[in-house]
Amino acid sequence: MYLARNYAAGSTDGVEIWNHKLLAPHPSRSLIEDLTVWNVSRHALFIPYVRDTLIRNVHAYGGEHHMDTDFAIGGNSQTENITFQNVTAERFPTGLLLPRRGINTVDGAFLRNQTNIMIESANRPFRMVTLRNIHVPSGGATTILDLKDMAVPANGDVAMLFENDRIFWSDASGKTFRLYFGSQNENFVPFADNGPPDLKGLTSGEIKARFGVAFGGQLAPVDAKPLPGSNATMALVDADGLAPTSKELEFAQNPSNELYPLAGQHIVNTEDQAAKSRWTFAGAASGSEPPNFVFVKKTSPKLIVHPLLRKLVIHPDDVRYGYRLEGIVADMVDNRITKMAFIQDFPALRPDGQGHIALDVKFPDPAGDMTSLPLSLTVTKQAVRRGKNFEFYKQAQYCGKCNFEQEMERDIRATLAQAAGGE
Repeated sequence: MYLARNYAAGSTDGVEIWNHKLLAPHPSRSLIEDLTVWNVSRHALFIPYVRDTLIRNVHAYGGEHHMDTDFAIGGNSQTENITFQNVTAERFPTGLLLPRRGINTVDGAFLRNQTNIMIESANRPFRMVTLRNIHVPSGGATTILDLKDMAVPANGDVAMLFENDRIFWSDASGKTFRLYFGSQNENFVPFADNGPPDLKGLTSGEIKARFGVAFGGQLAPVDAKPLPGSNATMALVDADGLAPTSKELEFAQNPSNELYPLAGQHIVNTEDQAAKSRWTFAGAASGSEPPNFVFVKKTSPKLIVHPLLRKLVIHPDDVRYGYRLEGIVADMVDNRITKMAFIQDFPALRPDGQGHIALDVKFPDPAGDMTSLPLSLTVTKQAVRRGKNFEFYKQAQYCGKCNFEQEMERDIRATLAQAAGGE
């Protein structure tokens, strides 16, 4: 894709690009360049589910009123392998929201925002981020770089925090430093009050000494110093260490649509009645290999169907178009409620003699294992006649303000509480 020489102003978002190259097997990059966006109320360039893309000569200027979660340029949890060259972001809560996976580079940026660069914990192993030629006018921001530490993926996979993750920063003099999250400092206590029992109350240094694992794959050196204008610490590195490793290249060059990579290795289901649901270290460290940190899970996932679809009905005239079921899959990992969006389409519907249609619903749990749930769809003229529009229930004429988040949250908690009581 080549998108160039565009202007956007006075809108909610400037440019949005969704679902681009996420599974493309070839190495070529798409290019977005010479884009100017100003006076937008949310994002200048939003690139969720976008991979292998160069963003060059993009200049973003925010509006007067923004929410704290707004950013100038960024994507979502599956955005990957993005290069920024000569970008500008001013007057946003956050300037650049960098990807949580892949090999990513910012080479040339003029930033003047509340937070200029935000980097969350990686959600896929062997991420690499390189930052150089970053220019922030004096007094132009409250935070140059914000490392969002301990950002556990939504499936509750705490073990992902121990996977390899490297971030580099080059200063104005040309020196390059490796940056470290607070959790990578040996005196940091990641689970002071709650969390995995084996790790509760231990410092990161004690976790490394006892179990052989470290957040981001490595503890910060004892001589690491704070990076001014940030919550990161930094240590000088040799130029030889700046090239991507073979593992970083392997992950970056192999596309994946895994929402939660390594879920099946970090979270395992058990039918052992004597086992307890808990995080534990499986196996002893041997040589350079640390033991596996896994969550042994006994609970079952629950499907919370969207409130306007719970009647499970379809108009006779719409049977030929198929049906879409949507909701949230909820489960428990340790004391954390996990929530995953769920959508399943049923293109071929076959009513029986009583006007019922069997639906074989399948949805994953946090470990990635599939659960089947047989449901029955009723054919009735009392149902909304929606034609080919699978998402009719999201439109104001059917759902009013269409805000069901609080109701869904209450239903999730009630369902999980009932399940726990039954066990």
